[in-house]
Amino acid sequence: MGIGVDIRVNALYHVLEENWNGFPIRVHCPEPFMIRYVDAEGQPTERKLMILDPTVAATRIDQEIRGAWIRKWLTNYMRNQGVLREFKLGQSHCWIVDAKPFYDHLESLAFMGITIYTTESEWHALKANKRLPSTLREV
Repeated sequence: MGIGVDIRVNALYHVLEENWNGFPIRVHCPEPFMIRYVDAEGQPTERKLMILDPTVAATRIDQEIRGAWIRKWLTNYMRNQGVLREFKLGQSHCWIVDAKPFYDHLESLAFMGITIYTTESEWHALKANKRLPSTLREV
């Protein structure tokens, strides 16, 4: 559920890319990053951490300008599928999705090459190569 935010804020996007080995885009930097922190017991600790590749993240759905196209497209798609329901709470625009159907649609789209990183030009290339079902070409 989102209150006063659009669908750029949704952890399910990352569940898919983190847990599906077939995700069509490499979203992490190739090498882990070493972090140092103090653990819960107050002990200095080091750990390797895979971090998101900032180059890939530049077009992600949460980017204000570069992510605007996929944000609008995915909102319309999920709305048309009956997965995204919108409402008002006071003055706030709100939305709600059922997690399982939302995730399933994200996975189906990713199989076709559409992810939260897809640019408009990439989508048009998929459309031109007829890699998209006709129902997606007009969303």
